[in-house]
Amino acid sequence: MHRIGRYEIVDELGRGAMGVVYRARDTQIGRIVALKVILTKSGPPAEVEHYKKRFQREAQAAGRLSHPGIVTLHDIAQDVEGQPYIVMEFIEGKPLNLLLGPATQFPLDRLLDIGIQVAQALEYAHRCGVVHRDIKPENILVMHDGRAKIADFGIAKLAGADMTQEGTSLGTPSYMSPEQIRGTAVDARSDIFSLGAVLYWMATGQKPFTGDSVTTLTFQVVFQDPARAHALIPGLPPDLDRILSRCLAKDPAQRYANCSELAADLETLRAGRPLAPMERTAALPGASAPAAPHTGNTTLAFDAPVEKARPAPTVARTVAAAVPPTVAAPTRQHGPRSTWLITAAALSLAVLVGVGYWLRQSAAVAESSAPPSAPSPAPPPALRPSVPATVPEKSTTSPESPAPKPAAASPARAATSKLQILCKHNFQAATLEIFVDNQIFYRAPLHGQEQRHIVKHYDGKLDTEQPIGAGRHTLRVRVYSTREKYDDQDAIQGEFVVGEARTLEIEFGKGSGLGVTERSLNLTLR
Repeated sequence: MHRIGRYEIVDELGRGAMGVVYRARDTQIGRIVALKVILTKSGPPAEVEHYKKRFQREAQAAGRLSHPGIVTLHDIAQDVEGQPYIVMEFIEGKPLNLLLGPATQFPLDRLLDIGIQVAQALEYAHRCGVVHRDIKPENILVMHDGRAKIADFGIAKLAGADMTQEGTSLGTPSYMSPEQIRGTAVDARSDIFSLGAVLYWMATGQKPFTGDSVTTLTFQVVFQDPARAHALIPGLPPDLDRILSRCLAKDPAQRYANCSELAADLETLRAGRPLAPMERTAALPGASAPAAPHTGNTTLAFDAPVEKARPAPTVARTVAAAVPPTVAAPTRQHGPRSTWLITAAALSLAVLVGVGYWLRQSAAVAESSAPPSAPSPAPPPALRPSVPATVPEKSTTSPESPAPKPAAASPARAATSKLQILCKHNFQAATLEIFVDNQIFYRAPLHGQEQRHIVKHYDGKLDTEQPIGAGRHTLRVRVYSTREKYDDQDAIQGEFVVGEARTLEIEFGKGSGLGVTERSLNLTLR
């Protein structure tokens, strides 16, 4: 029988690009274990060294953790040929992805129970300074008695360690957080996003983000919100949508602060109690109002016909004008409580009147500051993930059509700040679109002059200033050209202060040395 160190190999459990996992027996104490061996015999030396470091990272991350919801690490060593291996607890069970399928029925209470267990285990890991960074169904093992355990800390980030550096995108795209895809710093809230994606998949039978290519998939993760789970499976409690929306918020600050909060909400839902009002989730896409308590007997049938996934509707908020009611004169003496109520009502009325006056004044300022000849902005073209060399659908604002007039800022937005748009480009003809918080804000044609310095290229510049409301906004820039088969977009966030101006610089090929022909989109907000 084949042996590795003191471990006898019983059979093979699984194999991947970087290693193989065996069921093995410890010959010294007779314990059955899982043996994970990295494959180093074939492959470029640099790649082998990378996998060895990842292996070491998994051992360091899992080795400091001791929790019933996390697979236990027993040992790490190397065989006679120098191949490193990890000895782990053997789990009698299946990964979550093998428990669910297209025709599988899954009780909601079981879903919530697994979610609570994983959230509690992650909370422990986070308190120990470990961020998993690859939470997905394959890494959640469910035992026969219903207990769940987290496995595979192969790309985990240790607090204070430099093995996983900022600027590196690791993980599984369907369950990665937006900050992971962007290659920026991650913390515990990244695992919360990934767990939210797993819960969404468990609840609906569909991944929250899908695509035919990695580019399409990652675009959805960063910019688009999934359809509400309740819209796909009407039997789900709307409060589950609130939990999922908070987990899957693009901005980490809008997610749960820690996994304990998430576990508490899942427990509240399982107990059939309505969730407490959550101010931070009020503006999240897909968030629903509190509904009737969950009865605990909902079963999810994944093979039932479901509604086609669609983006959650945008909820527009309006402020009704305050109309002072006619108050009859009191006919009796008021006690202290009545006097207090009358005083509070009078103060509330004064505040409403003041708000109405302020809104009318703001609207007047916006109307007076808008360009007098600016047309109403045309509806934006269908938003879709695009890459260079992709021909966009025919648009009424295509460069081949008559040049559209620039679309100015929406007059509904209070013009209390200014945005200077400075675009340096290398297109003969293209169209620039800027969206503010996913609403069309500005559209203009781009035209370049032909240049023949060393190589033939085009050089153009657009410089304009537009009013914008104060506050924090997400600016999304799209540039497309049917003639030059180009369509790309990117986004940036920034804070706008009343009375001050900021500049959005849009450049192509910045820092490449080939800016005259290279067209990678670069945004700077200063």
